[in-house]
Amino acid sequence: MLGDFNSRVGKASSRGQAIGQHGEDKVNDNGVRMLEFLGSNELMVLNGRRECDKPEFTRQRAVCNEYSILDYILVDRGSTQIPELHESAIDIGSTDHFLIWANIDRSRKTESKKQRKVFRWKRVRRGDEGARDEFQKGLAGSVEPFRKLLRSVEDGQGLVNKKKKCIWDEVVQKANGGLEGNVKQMWEGISGMVKKTAQGGDTGVATLRGVHGGLVSSGKGNREILAGHYKGLGVPSEDEAFDQVFRKEVDAWAQKEEETSKADVGNIGLEKVFTEDEVEACVEKLKYHKAAVADGIVNEFMKFGGKGMIQLMVLLYNWVWKNEYTPSRWREGVVVNLFKKGDKTVPGNYRGITLLNTVGKVFCKLLNDRIVGVLEKEHSISEGQAGFRKKRGCVDHVFTVGRIIQGRKRAGKPTYCFFLDVKKAYDTVFINDLLEVVEAVRKGVKVGDTETSVSGMLFADDFVGMSDTPEGLQLQIDAAKKFTDKWRLFANVKKSAVMICNENKEEPVEHRWKWGIEEIAVVDQYTYLGVEIAKDCSWNAHMSKVAEKGKSRAGKLHPILANRHLDTRIKLAILKSVVKELEAAQMKAAKIILGCSTRTSNAAVRAELGIQSLRSGRDARRHGGIACAGWKGEERLPRIVWEAKWANKKRGRQPTEWVKVVEDVWKGLDIDEDETLETEGLQGFKEKISIACAEREEQNLRKESKDKEGLEVYGMLKEGIGFKDYLHGPMDAGTKLKVKFRTEDTSLRERRRRHRTVDEEDDEFKCDCGFECEDRVHVVAECPLYKKEREVYVTELGKIDGTYREMFEAWNREERTVAVLRHRRWVEKAGMDTDRMDRLGKTFLSHLWQSRKERLAIGDRSCGNNAPSSRGHVVNGLTAKA
Repeated sequence: MLGDFNSRVGKASSRGQAIGQHGEDKVNDNGVRMLEFLGSNELMVLNGRRECDKPEFTRQRAVCNEYSILDYILVDRGSTQIPELHESAIDIGSTDHFLIWANIDRSRKTESKKQRKVFRWKRVRRGDEGARDEFQKGLAGSVEPFRKLLRSVEDGQGLVNKKKKCIWDEVVQKANGGLEGNVKQMWEGISGMVKKTAQGGDTGVATLRGVHGGLVSSGKGNREILAGHYKGLGVPSEDEAFDQVFRKEVDAWAQKEEETSKADVGNIGLEKVFTEDEVEACVEKLKYHKAAVADGIVNEFMKFGGKGMIQLMVLLYNWVWKNEYTPSRWREGVVVNLFKKGDKTVPGNYRGITLLNTVGKVFCKLLNDRIVGVLEKEHSISEGQAGFRKKRGCVDHVFTVGRIIQGRKRAGKPTYCFFLDVKKAYDTVFINDLLEVVEAVRKGVKVGDTETSVSGMLFADDFVGMSDTPEGLQLQIDAAKKFTDKWRLFANVKKSAVMICNENKEEPVEHRWKWGIEEIAVVDQYTYLGVEIAKDCSWNAHMSKVAEKGKSRAGKLHPILANRHLDTRIKLAILKSVVKELEAAQMKAAKIILGCSTRTSNAAVRAELGIQSLRSGRDARRHGGIACAGWKGEERLPRIVWEAKWANKKRGRQPTEWVKVVEDVWKGLDIDEDETLETEGLQGFKEKISIACAEREEQNLRKESKDKEGLEVYGMLKEGIGFKDYLHGPMDAGTKLKVKFRTEDTSLRERRRRHRTVDEEDDEFKCDCGFECEDRVHVVAECPLYKKEREVYVTELGKIDGTYREMFEAWNREERTVAVLRHRRWVEKAGMDTDRMDRLGKTFLSHLWQSRKERLAIGDRSCGNNAPSSRGHVVNGLTAKA
């Protein structure tokens, strides 16, 4: 039973009663009668059986804002499984009651069905031909409407398929059209393809849970819930543990500072008016194709506005700077909600990204550049702060932490680490407190002052503390607890953890660390700044996680990478941006792009697409990062731990270290770090490393083409590493076939010989013409079975220019193969149009391969895997079954 009973039954004191424990407190007369009714009929209500912050009310009186529970669902008390009740507020209609529902599954026994009787038609031919013809005519007339219906359904399905094809072609054309100039259009087209190929549903906000626990699915209700959530984040945090005395001091300081804030601070660099050069330099850094807010002003308006636009902006910014007042539009924004992880109905699991006014953002950028410039010049920011600073980032801290842990492990010392996670650190920061910190820095508090250096980490929601003893780590935790209470921050204890690195297994640590009265979990690995830090000081966990993620993304993009209508350059852009330089996932996706099998050589695939190997990319980043961290004259944390000398306690062979690997690679590249940095600077040093890595890649490709079986033809092409011109455009059949011939990915018998077993004889790999092996050079240049296709190719060459035909006929078999597979050879010899020769070569290969397939269809081997054909083979002009 369900409905509006107009009864308030209160809540039960224990489980197993007719009403739930988590209902409201009030009981009315109807509620008393309903309790009697429930008891006499062995019924119970589903309401109030789920623990929530507040009772799940089913009615709200808007006039007096009164909540109550009047609507119930009643079920049999003998139920073994109690279904869960749901309720949701709706903003449609005139009712003040909420929608409630429950999913109730009840199994029932079904009687076994008796054996079905089989009926057979008794067919008797009518003897009267006239009656028989009349019956057939009537039958055809009655069936005709159904036939029309079937035809209309088929026509409708055809129209739907045609419309789908048109929409799909439009999306692909949009992506291909944006390749040359409009990058945003290209990515919009790709996004459309992803949405059409994705298996999931809409990723937008569908249903949210309100403050009272009810589910809301309407657009208006969702907007109100999210607005309340984000508004609550901006309200100053209140907690009994916070330092109230300190807050009163800060608030008094902020009020006094507001009255005197217009006075000069004596720093000309901060107080001077904005200049045209300053604004123009900031505008030049703006990116194209960025979203605008309600006013519709995009970055392009300012970038292409010319000198007049810059002058007007300077006038506006100086007025704002002088009067300390900003336009109201600058204080408005559009919030875009991005789901992170967890329950989709919880508003806190969405990250709010606010789109701000673009003109106001330029003004904020001007202020930020001034402030950061002064702070960096006066060394007023703690060295431990790597966020929001040039030439610093997550890599600095990850490298520093990893190097310390590994160095202490070599010395035989344990390391105790505490990882602190702060809830909504950016949203809940104490603004007045932050202003006081900025004021202290502006007035020139000495570097090394405890309060100033710690306050430099105020915005960091990822903090790590390290100690060499358990007691020392607890002191750090206590200091962090005192700090968060003082500066009004909430620690997420469930996401914080302690990790013991290089622990003595014979004497495990029994110490338990606490955050106030809450115990902190001890873990074997922790995700710090996106990197898996493990207690055994290895990177295996992180590499496995990254590899799995890369393979997963490559698999999801398979429909796009395999789309033959999409330009190959777009597929390559997707590969580099999504999968990045991860060897296994990268090669898997690259082979999908080219339409190759998984057994194709990785070296050939990289050379075709111009992809750097994982090793070269890693070496370039390693040395570039070390150069940044080790820049002369800077006492940077990565530099300090890089140059630190750690004792070796372990006897015998030492484990290979990251630092040692980098030094060995450095010697292999033959680059003098100090000399290059002094003469060419950091950018020149990075370019030199990239060039050295590229040269090493070319050498490895030449060596592999020479030594590895199957890459002989690719070695003859002598094209090096780089995206090949013949791959421009969609991956049609001719292009895919040319890739297979170049990379030895065909089903010719030469490939089967590479993977043959001992039992297989050489006769198994012979060409049908009798040649010792059916390989690419033989098939393309001299096999008599394809003489007709080769004559057509030579004839077309002669139509272009007779000289080209003579050149082709004069070349040997290897040179002919190279001419077909590498159209740029004609450019070197005759300077002709490469596109025309490319199309001619692809056509020749297509005709050759089609002829081979038709011949093998009736030959002694199938065209797929060279297995015996089921159709038979030709014997003395007759087809015999195999």
